Order: sequence, then structure tokens, then C-alpha cells
Amino acid sequence: MDKEKNDLLKEILDELADGSKEWNETSLEEISIKLQTLYSYNYRHLYSEIFAAIALIDGSCNETGKDISYIAQNIKLVYEHCERSYKKISIEDEFVSKVRKLYDHINLDYARIEYVKAIRDNNNKEIYALREKFDSSRENLEELQKQIEQSKTELQKEIQNATEDFSKTTENRIGKLQKDYVAILGIFASVVITFVAGISLANSALSALKDGNENFYTLSFLVILVAMFMFNALKALFDFLLKITDRKEKFDTIQLHVSEFNIIFVIFIVIDYICYLSFSIK
Repeated sequence: MDKEKNDLLKEILDELADGSKEWNETSLEEISIKLQTLYSYNYRHLYSEIFAAIALIDGSCNETGKDISYIAQNIKLVYEHCERSYKKISIEDEFVSKVRKLYDHINLDYARIEYVKAIRDNNNKEIYALREKFDSSRENLEELQKQIEQSKTELQKEIQNATEDFSKTTENRIGKLQKDYVAILGIFASVVITFVAGISLANSALSALKDGNENFYTLSFLVILVAMFMFNALKALFDFLLKITDRKEKFDTIQLHVSEFNIIFVIFIVIDYICYLSFSIK
């Protein structure tokens, strides 16, 4: 019996959910008769049965085209019809009260389902927003990782280039310092050799003059010749030092002065030779 009553309740609710049905006094009376049949023999509907039936209709609304919002609207029409038609008859007061409870319970479950759906939709929106934020954050993170990798690569290249430049600069400085040391030592050595040779030559010439062993002009010729040789040897040594230290281009103008000195030496030799001839004739 209860199973048949529950099936009839589901049938009534399913019919109330049909939005295409036209509700007039005739259709409302047909539903009222079904409700009278439902509530005969002291039948009491269960909250769970109403909720299960409404939830089933709501779950299949896309397939059947029925909507639980129509149930809330149409049960109100049915209740108002029953109140108009049966409340005047005292024997039907209990039936109207049961329809009112059904109306109240349907609206309660409808509101509950709509509230749950609103919460679900709101949660879905929040989840979607969080998912978008997560996707955006992931994209930003991936972009940041790419930038970090790119910056890391560029930094490594800069460090490598800086290291290579520093090594080259250091090597160039070391090579330059070595050349400078060689040049300085060579200059000092050349000066020392030149002065030692000059002093030795001067001592030899003075000794010869003192002893009267040599003619003055002959000694002068030898002194000038040796001085010219030492001067050009010193110049050749300086040229060699400037060449190995890559500074020869800066001192090319000295070549002119060296030629002038050599001309002077030659003039002195010629003069000395003329004086020697004049002295010999006398």
C-alpha cells in the first residue's frame, strides 16, 4: 500500500513539474482527486520521499524538460483550488490541511535544493577563478623560470667574457712589464758599457799623449773613429731594445739626429786628416 502511495506521490510531483501543461479548474480538480486518493486511509507523506522525487526531477530536467520551479508554482495553484473548493466542507478540512503541508514541504525542499545549487554554483565559480589564478600563476612561474635561466646564461657568458678579458689584460700587462724591464735593463747596460768604453778610450788616449808615443792628430782620429763606432753601436742597441718593446715607431724621428751626428763625426775626421797632412808637410 505505501509503495503504491509513494509511486502516486511521485507521479503527482512529476505532473506538477510539467511546464507545458495548461492549468485550469479542470486540470486542478484532476490533481485534487489524485491527492484525495493519495491521502486516503490516513496516508502521511514522508519528507524523504518528497525530497527524493524532487531531486530526481531536478537531476533529469535536461532530458525531460521538466523543472522543479514549476512544482513550487503549480502546487500553490492546487492548494488554493483545494482551499476554495473543499474548506467549506467540514469533512474535507483534514484533506486541505494535508495539502497545505505538502505545499509547505515542497516549497521547503525546493528552497533547500535551490540553496544547495546556489552554493554549488558559487563554489564552482570560486573553483574556476582559483583555477584561472593557478593557471596564470603557473604561466608566470614558467615565464619567471625562463627569465631566470636566460639571466643565468647571460650572467655565465658575462662572467666568462670578463674572465677572458681579465686574463688577456693581465697577460698583456705582464708582457708589457717584462718588455719594460728588459728595456730598462738594456738601457742601463748600454749606458754602462758606453761609459766604460769611453773612459777606457780616454785613459788610453791620455796615456799615449803623456808618453809622447803617438801623434796628436793620429790619436784624435782614433778617438773620433772609436766614438763614432760606439755612438752607432749604442744607437743600434737602443733600436733593438725599442723593437722588442714595440716602441720603435715612437722614436723614428731620432733617426734624423743620428745622421746629423754621423755627419759631424765625418767632418771632424776630415778636419783632423787635413790638420794631420798640414803638420806632416811642415
